[in-house]
Amino acid sequence: MEVLSPGQAVALVRQAWDAGINIYDTAAAYGSGQSEVVLGAALREVPRGQVVICTKLEANRCASREEFRYWFMASLARLGVERVDILFLHGLKLQSWEERILPRGLDREWAEWLAAGRVGSIGFSSHDTPDNVRNLLATGCFAAVILQYNLLDERYAGALAEAHARGMGTAVMGPMAGGLLAGEDSVWAEAVTASGVRDQRELALRYVLQQPFVDVALAGVTDFAMLHHCTVTAEKDTPLAAAARPLIARAQAAHHCRQSIYCTFCKYCLPCPHGVNVPLNLKVLMLAEQHQAGVVAQRMYERIGVDPLLPGKTAVFCTGCGQCARRCPQKLDTVDLLHRTRRLFGP
Repeated sequence: MEVLSPGQAVALVRQAWDAGINIYDTAAAYGSGQSEVVLGAALREVPRGQVVICTKLEANRCASREEFRYWFMASLARLGVERVDILFLHGLKLQSWEERILPRGLDREWAEWLAAGRVGSIGFSSHDTPDNVRNLLATGCFAAVILQYNLLDERYAGALAEAHARGMGTAVMGPMAGGLLAGEDSVWAEAVTASGVRDQRELALRYVLQQPFVDVALAGVTDFAMLHHCTVTAEKDTPLAAAARPLIARAQAAHHCRQSIYCTFCKYCLPCPHGVNVPLNLKVLMLAEQHQAGVVAQRMYERIGVDPLLPGKTAVFCTGCGQCARRCPQKLDTVDLLHRTRRLFGP
């Protein structure tokens, strides 16, 4: 995946705006706040009322209303705005909601921001269990939600449908499964042909967008070609061919049969104290074991830390400290997977 310079990122966001995209999602945790800086710079000349700016804060880490307020004001400053349209609680879990956020009065803090017009609406993103997400929806405290949903992972379909039925805004993260659906895999070939789409990426994105409970798909765009592909795809409002449905289901079943790892490349496992690029190493492992791309995976592994587009260290530098595993929202045994990567590809 290409690493954009701040200037390239600003240009990409402006191109997205010119293409008609009017909702943008960022977070204080993305790039240690640099994502907010870039987004704010890119949208500075756009009339404020014509764009929806969303950011996310890890409220569960705030020990008090004062700390929560500090980080919110810091986000506003980085974005260069006086208000955000939707503030999402980042990676919310039911346990942290009940044991930290409510007892610390953080809900009373954002109620004041809503009343003052500094925030348009409050939402949350989550990797918690579907049942726990439904319990969070049932609180009635939120106007929007961001959940994972794609051809490979439909665990949150019920929760998204419930949120939609409640009148909440629904946004989907990972519509292309962290890039796993962005390439070409023979498993999906028949489904692509029957669907009448250009390629696997279009199938993945249109599958998400045609769901009645999805309002927005948050695609992680990293270059102008990808942006063009996404915008052209999003403009197609016709449903996928009905004849493709059984072939899509068959491809999903085939993929799940061979899938032993499901890393979404969310990067919550980073930073590694020893510099290991955990998600990149797992992507290499998945390419080899689940996508029959062993040669490509070997070459990619050998370029980690050498190619500036593949930064960090290989799995050989893993000490087994387990910090990454404790942070993983998918509950992967990342230490074991890194050791497996090292055994497969060597030092």
